[in-house]
Amino acid sequence: LCIDAFRRGADDFVAKSADLLELQLRAEALLRRKRPPMPADPGRERLVVGPLSLSREDASVRYDDRPLRVTAIQFKLLWCLAEHHNTLLKKSELHRWVLNKSYCRDDRSIDMHLSRVRRKLIATGMPPDAVETVRGQGYRLSLLSSRASAGLDRAVQG
Repeated sequence: LCIDAFRRGADDFVAKSADLLELQLRAEALLRRKRPPMPADPGRERLVVGPLSLSREDASVRYDDRPLRVTAIQFKLLWCLAEHHNTLLKKSELHRWVLNKSYCRDDRSIDMHLSRVRRKLIATGMPPDAVETVRGQGYRLSLLSSRASAGLDRAVQG
């Protein structure tokens, strides 16, 4: 019965005499996997990660105290990456949180928005490797470690 269910496309199988606690824990685990990243503090108006600062009040972005002009979607994307600094965020999570839609492999809109944000940040002095692309998975903003290594490289060269 269990094998037949999996062959028909089931993601999981629970026998009829399943313990209610087990059923509850399986459901909670499934919800954790499907939940998009949410801001740790939805009431926070300002976010600062090293030289990058974002303000929700006027949707402004600054890098090394230089202003960046970004669209509303680019701001949401950057806020999400900055709030989850050094954490790999899956494309599916970014689609739900930034674009408010479900993920489709063929949809490259997050990639395009991120490419534009990355270009703008690099133009203001951000190291090119600060926004890391993990192919087939998602993105990670690692500003502090990237900036520290860039500064070390300059110190060694100078």
